[in-house]
Amino acid sequence: MGHLSVKKDDIDSINKHYEECKKAQEPYVICKRRRTKADVDFDYISFDKPVDNILKDNREEIVSKAIEIFNNHSSKGAKRNVSACLISFSNLEVNQAEQAASEVFHMISEVVNRSR
Repeated sequence: MGHLSVKKDDIDSINKHYEECKKAQEPYVICKRRRTKADVDFDYISFDKPVDNILKDNREEIVSKAIEIFNNHSSKGAKRNVSACLISFSNLEVNQAEQAASEVFHMISEVVNRSR
């Protein structure tokens, strides 16, 4: 499935993607584009309770890798907020945000699939 790349105000697509992620038990990762910048968000909300525990049990790895992804793709003015269950990168250049979203999706997928 992968991450969703969408204009920040496309609520219908965002809601549809959430429902698809929940049904498939896939990471809910969105790249919300503006004109030249974009935000990347991962939220554990699409996962059932057992996966929440997997994320929490792998907190150190997730946080470390998320910070590494952010550092590889950030530029001046970019900000991050990272935990095992929520990842938010803001004000990345659009092309860098797209790559970061893909990497976050694959990183979370790897952690979850390894522990299932």
